[in-house]
Amino acid sequence: LRSRLCSQFESIFSGFYQRALSLLRRRPLPEDGAVYQANVLFDSQVEVILESLVDILSLHGMENGPKSVGSMSTLEELFLAYDCSPKESDVASGLLVELSRCCGGNVDEDGESILPSMSPSRSGSS
Repeated sequence: LRSRLCSQFESIFSGFYQRALSLLRRRPLPEDGAVYQANVLFDSQVEVILESLVDILSLHGMENGPKSVGSMSTLEELFLAYDCSPKESDVASGLLVELSRCCGGNVDEDGESILPSMSPSRSGSS
């Protein structure tokens, strides 16, 4: 069963969570009331998505209390299952890159820092 769910989970993490984070990062700055209201609605929807991501990433190890010695976190398991596999896409690093970008980090697809002069500003001015 686990091998059959691998591609489904990859789609959920790469297609759903990473896409939601990317859309959150790229939403337009409000210039009028309509854009502001659209952002408020979108923000409330993304909040639910991000809460579910936190729940998933917090699942592992909670059955025995806080992280037990020698156990891996959910993010570490995602990295081993997907990022280290030549057949799968980079799920864990993709999530970390998008989370970093949402927090204002300037990183490329490999998680390497981008010089501030290379990144476009949200306001459109340099």
